[in-house]
Amino acid sequence: MTTLNPGLSVVAFLYASLSILAPFAVLAIVWIVLLSPIILKEIPSRMEIVGAMMILLGEIITAISGDHSKYDELTLEDIANSYKKLNFQIFMMFLLIWMGMLYFIIKDTSPTSRISKFAWGVCGGSITGLQNFGKDFLTVLKVTPKDESYPWYTGVLCVCGILCALVGLVLLVLVISASLMSAIHYDTFAHIRRGLYIVLYPVGLVVILCGVSIFTVAPESARAVNVIGNDGYLTSKMSLN
Repeated sequence: MTTLNPGLSVVAFLYASLSILAPFAVLAIVWIVLLSPIILKEIPSRMEIVGAMMILLGEIITAISGDHSKYDELTLEDIANSYKKLNFQIFMMFLLIWMGMLYFIIKDTSPTSRISKFAWGVCGGSITGLQNFGKDFLTVLKVTPKDESYPWYTGVLCVCGILCALVGLVLLVLVISASLMSAIHYDTFAHIRRGLYIVLYPVGLVVILCGVSIFTVAPESARAVNVIGNDGYLTSKMSLN
């Protein structure tokens, strides 16, 4: 989770669209549900299993119907021009306004309130969703000829990519933010095959978000967790969220 997964994600940026890669971040929840009985001796609830199955189904739908255009054919000019597009600049302007609204919500509410915690999570997830900087940085390194120097904005993309990645990660918002960024920055929906796939991709995102939502509605009070004991019998204990 801390080394191998981020490393492979960075490499994947060179070969696929963010519209496909971003939803895969939520697969961490599926792995937790699958491995918790083996490693932690905890049995997921029925709703958690349903949520994991919905996430997996959404991943399959978005992977099939997402943008499969060839990103290894991008040029340095394509990357530079993508930041000059009006829709990208409008998106960034609305993102600044959105972050300002979240700031005032955090400032005017109690740090322990659900609203404040939610606002912090949305704030971190919105910024982390700007994965285009890291992807474009790696693309610049790949497409720049060996006998030429890197363009001046290479360092800017690197710094922005690292900062956005370190701000924080909230999976529910990351999927929306990164997928929306991909649609704005890389014209994702222009590359998605027409017909049923235009409908399937947003449906897949909705299925993923519904699955994630199941894991986010648990109460903050103590709840029962099924545990497999050393004697092989299933027991129940209280776990504080």
